[in-house]
Amino acid sequence: MGASALAAGSADALSQFVAWPGLLAHQGKAKALYDGARLNLPTFHGVTVRQDFARQRPAVLEAFLKAQAQATDYLDDHPVAAAEKVAAATGLPAEVVYLYNGAHGIATFDPALRPRLVSALKQDVPILKAAKLTGDVDVDSFVDDRYVKRALGAAYAGRLAAAPPAAASEVWPKGSDRTRTFASPAGLLRHVAAHRDTVRAAYVPDATTGTQWFADQAVWVADGDELLPFVAPSTAREYVGGHDGARVITYAEALERAS
Repeated sequence: MGASALAAGSADALSQFVAWPGLLAHQGKAKALYDGARLNLPTFHGVTVRQDFARQRPAVLEAFLKAQAQATDYLDDHPVAAAEKVAAATGLPAEVVYLYNGAHGIATFDPALRPRLVSALKQDVPILKAAKLTGDVDVDSFVDDRYVKRALGAAYAGRLAAAPPAAASEVWPKGSDRTRTFASPAGLLRHVAAHRDTVRAAYVPDATTGTQWFADQAVWVADGDELLPFVAPSTAREYVGGHDGARVITYAEALERAS
């Protein structure tokens, strides 16, 4: 409903979890005003189970957690194919699915209960209390990793210690089942400028938050010889304000400078 209202012009702005903001930006119907990564909190998909169900149906819970881990591994090993599958099931463009679930997307589905994720949940509590949606919540009492440890066995320790992928610039060529990674946004821009008709989608990480975004929807800043992408205008302006000589340029100008 929010996306429809925004597209129809009856709303000025929309606050929404993925994947609607990316879809609207991809369609050229909206632009990002705020990059949620500035909160410095992780984006993840958690699972909860009732204690009585876990005790009565341990085999079902174990099978679910193993399936979640297998699906995560498939997504990590075959990100383009996974994006195509999710697109076919949801009706979202695969380019938008890849923005979030791709090799450098913002979300993780891994079932490992990392301390950073638990910490993020704790920071939700005062917000929920202020909105009168809940009282005091003891998050630690809800955290129980014995089931996932049992389901994943020795592999769990490796998942818990695994570092997230580093931010990177990617191009998805038309007709290809894999993306091409570039060492810098400028390198991506040079490639796009030379292969405009063969690029299906291009993604760049925000220069300050690392959030992956569409290259043609990013706010670009020229800082000397550097070309820096940002998700939101406010973040770009903040960077420009702290760097003499830096200025916001258009995507077309960024392509021209890179080439």
